[in-house]
Amino acid sequence: MLLMKEFFSSHSIVSIVSGVLAVFLAFVYLSLSSAADNQRLAKEISSLRNPISVVVATRDIGRGTRLTKKDLQIVKVPKAYLKAGFIKNKDQVIGKEVLTEIYGSEVIIPKRISGNQSTRASLGIRLGRVAVAVGIDEISGVAGGIRPGDRVDVFITD
Repeated sequence: MLLMKEFFSSHSIVSIVSGVLAVFLAFVYLSLSSAADNQRLAKEISSLRNPISVVVATRDIGRGTRLTKKDLQIVKVPKAYLKAGFIKNKDQVIGKEVLTEIYGSEVIIPKRISGNQSTRASLGIRLGRVAVAVGIDEISGVAGGIRPGDRVDVFITD
């Protein structure tokens, strides 16, 4: 019987110490986790209090379209929700060409629009002229003698 009491008492002490240690570690973990969540939440709330005016599309705008005042509007958006490079002024983008489709209410960013010059080759062709694309494969490309990156001469005749 004495042996039984020693067995239960030593195991009981170990169990109690383990339980107290587990509760303490859980409390520390939850406290640290809660502090990080509070910091993130405070940062997000401060971002919501100071929204930034940005240019957004008023409608879906297809590739190749020139932007007009009618296509754009200014709205206030929390900074936490903005991508880098957002545009604040409509005048910076009016007249520029859309490179990839822009959806309604999407924030306008420089990657989605052209610079001052158009990227379309068709605008560089004079009236009365025609541009023709020539496909090259292994047979028409001098049996594989012309490869991507090679320089070739092009002769134009009237």
